[in-house]
Amino acid sequence: MKNTFLSLFFFFALYSLYAQNSGQEMDVDDAFTNTYQYLINNPIPLNTCTLEELSQIPFLSPIQINAFFAYRKEQKYLLHIFELQVIPEFDIGTCRKLQSLVFVNINDSGKFKIAPNFILSRFETTLENPIGFTENGKSSHYLGDKLKEFIKIKNNQNPKIHYGLILQKDAGETQLNDFTSAYLEINPKKIFQKIIFGDYSIQWGQGLVQAGGFSLGKNYESIKSTQKFHLGGLPYSSSSEANFNRGIYFHKIIFDFLALQGFLSRKKLDGKLYKIGDQEGFKSIDLDGYHRNLSEITNQSSIEEIKYGLSVQFLQSQRSSFHLNYVNTNYDLPKIPSGIDYKKMEWTGRQMDLWSISNTFYLRNIRWSSEIAFQSSKGISLIQGFALSISKKQDASILFRKFASGFYNPDGNALGENTNNENEYGLFIGHQFQITKRKRLSSYFDFFYFPNSKYQVSQDKTFGWEFLNRYQLEKKNTFKFFQQIKWTFKQENASDYKLTNNLQNVHDIQESVDFQRTILKKIQFHNRISLHYLHKDELDFLGFMILQDLGYLWRKLEFKSRIAYIQTPSYDTRLYAFEPGLPYSFSLFSYFGKCIRNTICLEYPIHKNFQLSFKIARTSYFDRETVGSGTDQINQNHKTDLSFQLVYKL
Repeated sequence: MKNTFLSLFFFFALYSLYAQNSGQEMDVDDAFTNTYQYLINNPIPLNTCTLEELSQIPFLSPIQINAFFAYRKEQKYLLHIFELQVIPEFDIGTCRKLQSLVFVNINDSGKFKIAPNFILSRFETTLENPIGFTENGKSSHYLGDKLKEFIKIKNNQNPKIHYGLILQKDAGETQLNDFTSAYLEINPKKIFQKIIFGDYSIQWGQGLVQAGGFSLGKNYESIKSTQKFHLGGLPYSSSSEANFNRGIYFHKIIFDFLALQGFLSRKKLDGKLYKIGDQEGFKSIDLDGYHRNLSEITNQSSIEEIKYGLSVQFLQSQRSSFHLNYVNTNYDLPKIPSGIDYKKMEWTGRQMDLWSISNTFYLRNIRWSSEIAFQSSKGISLIQGFALSISKKQDASILFRKFASGFYNPDGNALGENTNNENEYGLFIGHQFQITKRKRLSSYFDFFYFPNSKYQVSQDKTFGWEFLNRYQLEKKNTFKFFQQIKWTFKQENASDYKLTNNLQNVHDIQESVDFQRTILKKIQFHNRISLHYLHKDELDFLGFMILQDLGYLWRKLEFKSRIAYIQTPSYDTRLYAFEPGLPYSFSLFSYFGKCIRNTICLEYPIHKNFQLSFKIARTSYFDRETVGSGTDQINQNHKTDLSFQLVYKL
């Protein structure tokens, strides 16, 4: 009773401090977008979540996760998200970043309410006309209108039954349900721990066999994200039209020491079909989800994929587990050789088996996680990691990876330098030091080696490395500051490679200084200066970006704006920055060329359950007369995007 009283006291005492930042704020500048996009679309229920579910959040350390579950066990349930500040291991910065990714589900009555408690409707368009809308009579002509529409419906009021539905139409497509995604999640607890019907994503082990939707990409949070292991299956609720399964997933605990996870998936994929002699097949799978013209519609649903898998978990203790994972993938048409030299070792055929053995265990403050994957005729791929919580202030990670040449797994997404987990050896070493409650230093060094040729590298046995250092400073809700440098070295073909057969050494250095200050609790200024230096072909290229954000809260109306000036010599020197956007979405915008980018966002709660928001963004170029390429090309030197969104949230 005493602990409950203290929790409530701290909750109300800190409410006003924390409520000043209750928007969709999140520092994901350098992170891979799909992990955060997935979590924004699938916020985690704090009162009923499992260890695996909470471990999805990349910036939470094992110490913080264990502290949360110890607190929840003592208090039974949380009353409000602000209560997280009572837990000593959770600083204000961590709590602020969690706001968009978690929620407190209080209703545990067991009664399922049919009506959805969350409905989002978003409309987007571009004022200028891409040439795809003007090429009447051509196969590349877009058949639909310029409006992009997105509708999401969810019900997560009851911890035992959830459902969700997504309808999406891209600009140029004709039907609102061009992409339809739905799920029904049941958590009966007694017979099965979890059953999902419809669309879902899975991560088993370290992501070599199944990791759809869960990116473990390299960024300043990688030191903690490499500690995540075997997250299981979760309902899919993202606007991305790839990297998910469609069918049924289950999780069942048989004994205290034995659990099963399994799935069966059947879905249609997009891809261009080719004919070699009497054999018809595909070379690759299209992941963009566009069905705007006759050419794209011809490739729609041309490949059928049937997939099933099983993971057997042996829980030796609360600190040790062992998993045996198996996935079988079948296509109705064979995957045929692409004809590209560096892909000559890639897997081809109709049917593919993948096995992996994964395990994790704790030894004091050290966590060992590993996965070994087997694919017939492609050798062995493996990941071996050590995560060390040196103290409450320090975390370290060491991860070795070896991906076999030609290793093919469309659902794999383990940490690596290549886009696909193949043809690579690597060693990642990371360290994160919470100097004080307000100061943090994050660093990593990653060495990578490629036994065989790869994209833009026509020789075998090449190598490279990447170093990142980031210093962060935060003072309550007054200001935030970070300085980051990332230096990448790699080898690739020289521009005259066909004549000289030589490689060139490429140095890519990116530096950012970022400052954010809040004044009078209502006005927020944000400044950033970024530089991108590239050395290749014995030449030097330098690009830079300067951006200024202004945020203002007037009564209930929230105003956010950005003015950015960019000058980079090419796309290779592009710069990224998180851009102000609509709630429940974010944009990691790519800035390049010589241009100015202006953005304005407005958010207003028209009712306690309804929120209206609007965004307009315009990019004006000074170094070109057209924007974009292919059928998306605009024959003007500017591009203007409009977005409108209405959200109902109970």
